[in-house]
Amino acid sequence: MTLAKVRFEIFKSSNMTTTPDFVVGNVPVDSNGDAVAFLPGLGADTYVVFVKIEPANGYWTADPIGLGTINVAIGTNETQTNGGG
Repeated sequence: MTLAKVRFEIFKSSNMTTTPDFVVGNVPVDSNGDAVAFLPGLGADTYVVFVKIEPANGYWTADPIGLGTINVAIGTNETQTNGGG
């Protein structure tokens, strides 16, 4: 499992195209099957995330891709927010 590399393709809620707004590639997968990436400065919105096995990865293949949704809320000094995803 630790030889796998994944790519996160992230689409804003308003993006109805096949071109992601953000791509984070070559993310390593740990022995638990978890892959973690950080996107500092991501604006408040609801995002759709496609998780794909990197095409150049010779160890793992997957079809279909994984799909998830993340809600990003920006807090202020006056209020608190909780993220979901």
